[in-house]
Amino acid sequence: MNQKAQLFTVADPDIGLGHLFRCDALAYAFQQINVSAELVIECKAGKEWLREKPVYSNWRLSNWTDNAQFIEQALDNCEIPIFDAYAVDSYVWTKIHETGRKVVVFDDYGEKPALNGILINGSPGAGILKYQDIHGRELLLGPSYQTLRPPFWKKTERSVRKNVESVGIMIGGTDHRGLLPDIVETVRDFLPVDVKIHVIGKEIMFPSVPNVCLTGFLDAREIKNLFDSLDVLISAAGQSVAEAVSCVLPMIIFCTEKNQVINHTGWVQKKVGIDGNKILNKNGINRCMMERNLSLLTDYSTRLNMAFASAAMELHDSTQNLCCKIKKLFGSNE
Repeated sequence: MNQKAQLFTVADPDIGLGHLFRCDALAYAFQQINVSAELVIECKAGKEWLREKPVYSNWRLSNWTDNAQFIEQALDNCEIPIFDAYAVDSYVWTKIHETGRKVVVFDDYGEKPALNGILINGSPGAGILKYQDIHGRELLLGPSYQTLRPPFWKKTERSVRKNVESVGIMIGGTDHRGLLPDIVETVRDFLPVDVKIHVIGKEIMFPSVPNVCLTGFLDAREIKNLFDSLDVLISAAGQSVAEAVSCVLPMIIFCTEKNQVINHTGWVQKKVGIDGNKILNKNGINRCMMERNLSLLTDYSTRLNMAFASAAMELHDSTQNLCCKIKKLFGSNE
């Protein structure tokens, strides 16, 4: 009988969709190697909101992050339990540890308890966290273990244009500080008016700004096609950065959330993007620093170097490699 994987994750308008999408990508990869996979999603916004979001795998709703009894029962019904560690109650981790079961955990912080099994941190900055070697736990760290959605599994060939003609701006699931309008306005004022600006994933109202396209929410295929058409991206350091790197897309990268710090540091160290953290200040956007970064980003040689660095990452097959590694480490049914 085929092994069964259950992937426990979270999604809602405040958290965003990155945690869901990385688990969905892995679930889909499992299905390609005859491992059945199901997503178990905690979503405060409910089923109707979630139905609008395109996922590749079967899913169901459950308030699982603080329900140790539910998790204990779930562990009895699958061979490969996988947890996205974001916002999980410490009591639940304790109960999982007490079962002695081997589990897989996605981690972003380096703060989760020492569980049996596998810990995954696909950030290029994962080594900064200095995870301890613990008996019974295997560490899968770095970009070789990134999870990308299926449209990004094909290797991208990109020609870097001499001049920037199209720019993407992507904040991610949340914009608590209201940065997006100021970023758009600064980019529009700095760049020639014929350069098209695509604001990705945010349905917000702007004053009349010339040549700005509000794309709203896009599915993975649409994001891939848009990334392939862009010359540069200005992005928060969430899950979408890896997808942009796989598309060999030069970037400005900055942090808007605590769990993006390691991701941001790692990608900047890999020279796939410009460190954009200095464009942020307590009042929002530092226009002078933003313009300085835009000047760098529109320089042809700078973009060419970033494209070479991204191409060298070879991320297109990382999801399938991770999936096969997990299946191998779990071996036969327990």
